[in-house]
Amino acid sequence: MTNIKLINFLYKNLSKQTYINSIKRTKIEAENSYKGRIHHTFIAYKNFGVVLGGLEGKTPLKDLLMFDFLEKKWSLVSDKTPKSIFGHSANVFADEMVVFGGCDGRILLKDLRIFDFISKTLVFA
Repeated sequence: MTNIKLINFLYKNLSKQTYINSIKRTKIEAENSYKGRIHHTFIAYKNFGVVLGGLEGKTPLKDLLMFDFLEKKWSLVSDKTPKSIFGHSANVFADEMVVFGGCDGRILLKDLRIFDFISKTLVFA
């Protein structure tokens, strides 16, 4: 497929999805809250949003938070992970969040962390 054909294909197909822009977004008022952070991950699983690590200013964080979109409430799942982590990647696979890499504030990490949504446990592979 030439570049022009590809651009035309994408334009025609993506322009049909304008309904995405019409979704009404509203601010969710949570019952409780946590401080802002950067370089964390946020993933969605069923009716939950999960946040892992990040930085609060220059301080690396090691907490795992869950937001229940139905209850509109945050909960602290764990703050006892062995290492702080930021700049990592995370994805959902089946009933698990798979986390790779990142930094703990001193070294680049190459470990694999798996959070099981059913048992609510975080393990290292």
